[in-house]
Amino acid sequence: IGKLIYDKTVLIIAHKLRAVEECDKIIVLKEGSIIERGNHKQLMDNKNLYHKLYVLQKQSMLWEINSQK
Repeated sequence: IGKLIYDKTVLIIAHKLRAVEECDKIIVLKEGSIIERGNHKQLMDNKNLYHKLYVLQKQSMLWEINSQK
């Protein structure tokens, strides 16, 4: 996918936040309103909703991996 979208503007709508980690601009919506915007590092540093959801998803994935052992 990286090769296909290189040097293009692409709109990605994702629930899995790993899909947008490398994006230049991330916009976080809540109930139809923009509540945060920035790149992954900026949003993680802000520790608002994006950060909370990212951490929860990462913990959930780790739990799934550990429960399969």
